[in-house]
Amino acid sequence: MRIRTIHLGHDDRLVADSMHRLGLVYKHCRDYPKALKYLEGSLRICKSKLGSNDPQLADIFHSLGEVHAALENVEKSIFCYDKSMKINTDVHGQNHDRVALDFAGKGKALQLAGQLEQALEALLGSADIMKVNKDFAAREESGDVLAQMGSIYSQLGDALSASSSFASALTTYKELFGARHAVVADVLQMMADHFVKYKEFERGFSCVKEALALREDLLGENEIATADSHYCMGEILFVWSENYDAMNSFEKCRETYRMKLGDSVLPVANSDHYLGCISGGSFMLSLSIKSLTDLNLSRTERRLRLCRAVPS
Repeated sequence: MRIRTIHLGHDDRLVADSMHRLGLVYKHCRDYPKALKYLEGSLRICKSKLGSNDPQLADIFHSLGEVHAALENVEKSIFCYDKSMKINTDVHGQNHDRVALDFAGKGKALQLAGQLEQALEALLGSADIMKVNKDFAAREESGDVLAQMGSIYSQLGDALSASSSFASALTTYKELFGARHAVVADVLQMMADHFVKYKEFERGFSCVKEALALREDLLGENEIATADSHYCMGEILFVWSENYDAMNSFEKCRETYRMKLGDSVLPVANSDHYLGCISGGSFMLSLSIKSLTDLNLSRTERRLRLCRAVPS
């Protein structure tokens, strides 16, 4: 970029192209302040050199929307997505992939701001395009939209629509990537969390069991995502009074978070709370998991001792 600036000047379109690419690189690296600097520089040049409806302006506005959302500048993010959407609609038509992506980005920004109904409305705009644009329906982003809709429906208390959206997202991802993929595990975990929230523990257990197996296999035992699945599994087992297995799940969650992020994070505190509930009560549990394991008892015998020791 420096060579182009020296030979062409600060306001040349090729310099704007270089700044745009640099902004995208920094966005990918999650260095959002630098990404913002270069994208805004590119936008300034392009506004003076290009027409108001040039597709490159839409690309820059869309990228700025993503960066502002990452920086929690929600109003600026929504403004940028709206600008990009107007240009893309004028240039490509209302059912184009780019318009769908603008709707999806705006939905994420609105969800970040806690404006759930407006976020859902934007995502439904993207989903409507998905119904008529088969190219977009076959993209990973369509699964992202469906999964995000499921999350919002769940937050709004519409359990049936949430389950339907999650199931559609899961089908989309499996068709794109196969059944053994990290994003499939992510949706399964979202479904498990949703079912636990609405006390559908059997369905939640089925989802989290599959998510945990995938994450352990694909990511390893000591990853945050795997720890989150252990925590969800622990919640279900705790409700079912499967105390030994619940303790095992909470301890795995706690140790991973401690190793990765330290003691002062919510999952550690929550895991400690559950472990205290299991091992506490009106009297302290006489044997810890470690001591039971040291006694070389069978899995069934360990579970029975723990269940007897914890008051119902």
